[in-house]
Amino acid sequence: MGRGVRRWLRPTGLGITALALTLALPLIIVVAAARLPFGREEAAPRPLPAPEVRGTLASLPVEAWSGRIALLQAEHGWRALDRELQEVQARHRDLYDRYWLGYLHARVRLEAGNLAEAGAGLVPFLALGHPLRDLALHYHARIAGERGERLEAAWAREEWDVLVAGRLLRLVRDRLNEEWTIDGEID
Repeated sequence: MGRGVRRWLRPTGLGITALALTLALPLIIVVAAARLPFGREEAAPRPLPAPEVRGTLASLPVEAWSGRIALLQAEHGWRALDRELQEVQARHRDLYDRYWLGYLHARVRLEAGNLAEAGAGLVPFLALGHPLRDLALHYHARIAGERGERLEAAWAREEWDVLVAGRLLRLVRDRLNEEWTIDGEID
């Protein structure tokens, strides 16, 4: 037997190989699922907020924004929410930027059927290293697919695959490092 074959047949090598294959299976499933066509997903129904959450977002205290947004989402009031987010953007730009309402605004515009503005709204969130990049890539691919831009949609899906796969591989690496580390020494 060759040296490479013997290495794979060692008990530790076989165990590590089996572990790696077992951990890679969910990654393969995630990547395969990401290749499925994007469709319009319905959000889970949410309970309506208390009636005191009336008024526009810009006129309400920040603590009441979530309730107002949830109310408009439950009513499918995408155009009204778009207008209210535009008002917040104009009157409270610091809060709009701090709470990344631009991402929500892009999603609202997507639901309202305004693909061009939704796509433009996602651009800042597509930046490398942005915490919402994975979500922005998902919806960017969806928008590009709906607009018939197959290459752009494929690029966004591929970027999403790489981003998610990288995160999963880091988790696997960290888990293996934890298992192999004894008193700070790697066996």
